[in-house]
Amino acid sequence: MIRTPVAFSVVIPSFNTAPFIGETLDSLAAQTYRDFEVLVVDDGSTDDSGRIAAERIAALGLRGTVTSRPTHLPKGVSSCRNLGIAQSKGAWIAFLDGDDLFTPTKLERVAEVVARTPRIAGPIYHKSPRFSHDSRQPLGVVSARGREGEPRWLLDELLVGNYLATCGMVIERALLEEVGRFNASLRGVEDWWLALQVSARTPWIYIDQALAEIRVRESSLMTNAAFDHYVEQHLALVRVASESGELSRVQLAALEGYALGALTTYFAGLALGREGWPGILPGLGRLTAAGHWRYAWRVIFRQVRSRSLVLASRLARKVRASRSQVA
Repeated sequence: MIRTPVAFSVVIPSFNTAPFIGETLDSLAAQTYRDFEVLVVDDGSTDDSGRIAAERIAALGLRGTVTSRPTHLPKGVSSCRNLGIAQSKGAWIAFLDGDDLFTPTKLERVAEVVARTPRIAGPIYHKSPRFSHDSRQPLGVVSARGREGEPRWLLDELLVGNYLATCGMVIERALLEEVGRFNASLRGVEDWWLALQVSARTPWIYIDQALAEIRVRESSLMTNAAFDHYVEQHLALVRVASESGELSRVQLAALEGYALGALTTYFAGLALGREGWPGILPGLGRLTAAGHWRYAWRVIFRQVRSRSLVLASRLARKVRASRSQVA
C-alpha cells in the first residue's frame, strides 16, 4: 500500500542553546525532503536563543515559528514539546533538541518508509550517533537495534531498558494525541514513558541508518547529576506507569525491577565513586520513604560487595608482588 505524501512537523525545545541552535536549523535547511515545518519552543532562555532561532529561520527560508513557553506551563522539555505538537500541522511529528542535528536525508528516508508501511505500524525509529561537542569525535550509536523495515513490538524490551533517542523517533500526530503527548510531570524519563505508551499500542518500524546526531556536552551529561535526582525520576516513572493502568502487573513488575533496581544501582555506583557514601544517602532515604526499602538495601549490598571485591583484588596483587620480591 502506498500512502499519500507525508508532511512533517519538526518540534524543537530550546533552552540556552544560542551557540548551537543555528547549526541545528542549518541541518533542517539541508533536508532533501522539503514538506516540513519547524516549531521552536523556547523554555525561558536567559540567552539569545529565541532571537537567533527566529533570525536563522527567516534567513534560511524555513517554514516555521519560534514560541516562548507561557509561564503558566511547567518548565521543561515536555511542556515545550507538547506546545509544539499542539501548534503543528504535520501528520507526522519529528523531534529535535536545540543542539542536535538531522542528517540531510532524515525526512526523505522516513517519508519513504511511511509510504510503504502497513497501517498497523505507526511509529518509526532509527540510529542516532552521539558525538563530543568539544572534539567532534564519535561516542557510540543509540537505537542500533532492529531489522530494516520490519515491524517490531518493543514493549518488553523497553520495560527493562530504554534504547530509543527522542531525536530518533518519528510518530504520527494521531498516535501522540491518543497517548496524551508527553507527561509533563516527569523529568528526564518523559521520553521513556512516551515510548512505553506507544509500544503498548503498536509495533515500530526500524530504519537501519544514522539519521540524527546527538551532541554530547560535558554540562549536559546525565551521569553528572546527583544520585537523588535519578531516584526521584525513577520513582516518578514507576508511579505514573502504575497509575496509568496501561501496563499489566507483570509488565509493571519488570519496569519497577529495572528502574528501581538495576538502573538505580548503576547510578548509585557512579555517585559513590564521585562523592562517597554521603552522595547516595539522600537517594537511599527517598527509596525507603517511598516504601521501596528492598531496593535501597540492594543498592547498599551491591556497592559494598563491589568495593569489597576491589579491595580484595588490590590486596591479592600486593601479596603476589611481595612474594615475588622475596623469591
